[in-house]
Formats: sequence, C-alpha cells, structure tokens
Amino acid sequence: VKCLVYDATLNNDRGGFLSGARDTSIHLWDVETGTCMRALRTQRGFIQDIALSPYSRQTPLAACAASNGKIRIWDHHRGRCLRTLSGHTHAVNCLRWSGDAALDDTILVSASTDATVRLWKAKNGMPFRTIKSHKSSVVALHLSPTLSNCSSYNNPDSTFAGIDGTEERSHNHSDGDHHNNFSIFSASADGSLRFVCLDSSSS
Repeated sequence: VKCLVYDATLNNDRGGFLSGARDTSIHLWDVETGTCMRALRTQRGFIQDIALSPYSRQTPLAACAASNGKIRIWDHHRGRCLRTLSGHTHAVNCLRWSGDAALDDTILVSASTDATVRLWKAKNGMPFRTIKSHKSSVVALHLSPTLSNCSSYNNPDSTFAGIDGTEERSHNHSDGDHHNNFSIFSASADGSLRFVCLDSSSS
C-alpha cells in the first residue's frame, strides 16, 4: 500500500478509507468492519497518491496519481472513472485540491517526477498552467491561502524567489473564469523548496 485517505461520506456517512497500491488498484474499506467495499481496477500504473476533492454540499471525488504519468478522477462512491488527465511525462507523485466544489471553481494541482507542477480545471479536466521551477522530481506539495505580502501570479513581471535563493519568472495566462487565490509550496529531490502565489481569477 502506497497511500491512504479517509472519506467521511463513505458508507452512508459512517466513513471509510481509500487505499492505493503498487498493484495498480484502489480499494475502499469499511471503517467499522475492515472489509473491502469496492475495488477500482482500471487505473494503470502504481498508485502514488490519492486526494479527495473539497466537499461542502457535494459528494467528493477522488483524484489518483499514477506512476505512468496519468491522473484519474473517480466517482469512487459509484465506482466510475470520470476522466483521465494527461500531460505529465513521468510519474505523478502528489496531488492537492483547491477551491470550493459547490462554486464549481475547483482546481487540482499535481507534482511529478518530470520536475513540473501542473494546474488543472476540475470541472473539465483541462490543464491551464505548468510551473517549471525545479530541476528534479517534485516530491511534495502544500497549498495555502495567498500570503498578504505575496505578488500576484497574474503579473507577467512578477519574480518569485525560491527558498534556496534562486528566482523564477512568471507568465500570464488568462481566461478569467476562476476566483480562487492560493499559494503553492513545492519541494523537490534537488533539495529546493519553492513557492508561487496564484491569482487564479486570471487563469
């Protein structure tokens, strides 16, 4: 087993776990009995990470990262794969969600062995931004509300300093359909930690 996540809405709100493994499967477990409720078996590649979408008034979806560079979005309650996200050229190591599913502005952030961080529109599975700030595999992600003293990512002249002291130049990409500001902190096997501040109203 490579990863484990708890979903409080599983099993009629009694809760349960999702586990991902190197056998390419995802299993849903009853937290009370320890029995397997369902196995999702159409994923290809070792399961690297599982992340549940934000849910305020909706059943969450499960995003699953795989070693073949693919991300699959599951309605795991019904056992259906809704879409496959393609773009990474190597293993996807970690996933994080940002936004409010009830407002339909949810963003999925992925980090990969291909040294990139990618942002996806959850409502249609389309990629809209790639961050290339590391020289090696990106192994960890953390999202937080945008820092008050942090420049907005939608400024094409903004410069962001990595914690190791190097700098990254941002580029503006705008379609004006998001209103979800947050910061991405990423860690790499190259020994660097970096952050990027995003104003995704300009994504």
